Amino acid sequence: MSNRPFRKCRLCLEERNLCNSHLLPAGVFKILRAPHLKNPNPVFLSDRHAFTTARQVQDYLLCDECEQRFSDRGERWVLGHCYRAESDFKIREALLRSKPALHGEGVSMYAGATVPEVDVDQLTYFGLSVFWRAAVHTWQDAAGPVRIELGPYEERLRLFLLDKESFPARMTYAVRISGLKRLLQTCWLPESENHDGFHTHQFSVPGVVFGLLAGARIPADHFRFCTARSPERFISIVPELDARIISAAAEKVQKAQNRMR
Repeated sequence: MSNRPFRKCRLCLEERNLCNSHLLPAGVFKILRAPHLKNPNPVFLSDRHAFTTARQVQDYLLCDECEQRFSDRGERWVLGHCYRAESDFKIREALLRSKPALHGEGVSMYAGATVPEVDVDQLTYFGLSVFWRAAVHTWQDAAGPVRIELGPYEERLRLFLLDKESFPARMTYAVRISGLKRLLQTCWLPESENHDGFHTHQFSVPGVVFGLLAGARIPADHFRFCTARSPERFISIVPELDARIISAAAEKVQKAQNRMR
């Protein structure tokens, strides 16, 4: 007899046996593990903590059908094309074989819609599914609760993921690919920042950073370069931001070490 709980799936809202769903796919851990190290587990970063862990962030959330939907519509493709090794980063390889649509001041913007090897729909669906999961449920990582707030956009995002609505208005989405040849063994859990009239949310899987803005006062240029909304389906490579992330990661790790003393 199954020990799976029978209750409402948070996506389709049907009463069904639930899967032990992941906030980030289990495959992320496999990519980031470093078997040659004494502690092979990846470093997970949030706005509060930095820690190595073998524990995966998971809970009973989705039914089998919705779990499969998330896998088919984004997870499998993204994990197969994100950074896996120095010589295996299919998304970046495909972009670099094409010419940037825009380039200047250290920013390269690629028109994902014109690069056949890059499935922007899968990139979009995957990232938005993770943001929705982080908003609809309070998850527990090794250091405490993880949740973001999407307010009225939470339900609109759910309907988008079910193909019942188009991409929500007053929301923009951006995908950025790392320009680093070798990545740190880190991953960002979903986190948020409040601005005047809108919120930003972000997370990462190896080599790919996903950003979501929601609110009434999002600056106009974000709509122009929205991966989900713009005709070009822009994807960026910004080495300066990679350097900032390394600096921020080091700072988070240092703060975490200081708290443990």
